[in-house]
Amino acid sequence: MAFTGRCTITPETGKIPSAQTDYAVLIQAQDNSLKSIANGGLCRTDGFDIRLRSDSGLSSALSQYNLFYDPVNGIFRCRAKIPTLDVGTPYYLGIGDNALSTDPSDAANTFSNNYGLVLPFEDGSTLNVNDVSGNARNGTNVGATAATSILAAGANFDGSNDYIYLPDYSVTGTAITISGVLRTTVNNALKAILIKRPGKTGGVDEVGAEELAFYLTAAGKLQYLQNTGASGSFLTDSVTGATTLSTNTNYVVHARYDGSTAKVYLSGAQDGTASAAGSIWDSVVDIHLGDDGTAGRFFSGVMRMFEISPVARPVDWIATDHHCWSDPSTFASYAYDDAPSGGGGGGGVFNHYYGRFIGGR
Repeated sequence: MAFTGRCTITPETGKIPSAQTDYAVLIQAQDNSLKSIANGGLCRTDGFDIRLRSDSGLSSALSQYNLFYDPVNGIFRCRAKIPTLDVGTPYYLGIGDNALSTDPSDAANTFSNNYGLVLPFEDGSTLNVNDVSGNARNGTNVGATAATSILAAGANFDGSNDYIYLPDYSVTGTAITISGVLRTTVNNALKAILIKRPGKTGGVDEVGAEELAFYLTAAGKLQYLQNTGASGSFLTDSVTGATTLSTNTNYVVHARYDGSTAKVYLSGAQDGTASAAGSIWDSVVDIHLGDDGTAGRFFSGVMRMFEISPVARPVDWIATDHHCWSDPSTFASYAYDDAPSGGGGGGGVFNHYYGRFIGGR
């Protein structure tokens, strides 16, 4: 058999400052052709026959990791590693080869470019807090609930006692990038986004010597801290952003350290910088998202995606991240047609922010 439908995905002008190598792009599409056959579409009920391809003939496979498929409404989300992601250079979805009966998800290859942790927080009957990077750093959820308010999925924290922890995480060397998408309901109190601290494991709250920390300050600004001192010492380096985050607003946020400076980025742009030097002190301990063991600092709002990379991502990578995650429906155009070998159909892209199709049948 062969694919019966095709979608051409073309990054839009202004979304990628420079070509990015092996970037794990977010693909988020909805079309009638992506529905299951029983619902009038072209696909299997499991969506395994929706595959990423690098060529218009749909013969050259790309690595992908499937996140979500709705066969009734034809909604498909995945991450796909694009060897060269650039404006105007398309990649493709092959749709509806029903002979493809195995899950194409390949975490190790999709996230091979220095992704140490990838938490997409895809939602189902319960919140999924598993790491999909291929490194098996799966989280444990304590109270957070599934949300649909950021890019159709997310983890909702009530600001009272919710958090997620990831066991035995090691951060080494003189470089790191922390990436996330979040929306806060509070911007006038110190709130923990991420903390890595010896002595803090599971649900045990112990204030100690932090190794990494990412906060919203009492003024609603991003703050990144790290320890490049000795074991047991407190945080030695700190950088605070200049911008107060608005409540109930989606933001793409980054913290970055390259061995000489620590920086925070808001919506793809540098928001604060400070001199720093040395290796981040490391022990193999838990990372917590949403709390730091101090009363009143629980995060209040939604997190959509969280990634940690053991490298200092280039500035243009960070800007690309912002455009990709702030609204995938404007990051690239989606054009549906027949596959080269057979029938399919035209379509459009569904805008999850406004709840309607742009273009389409």
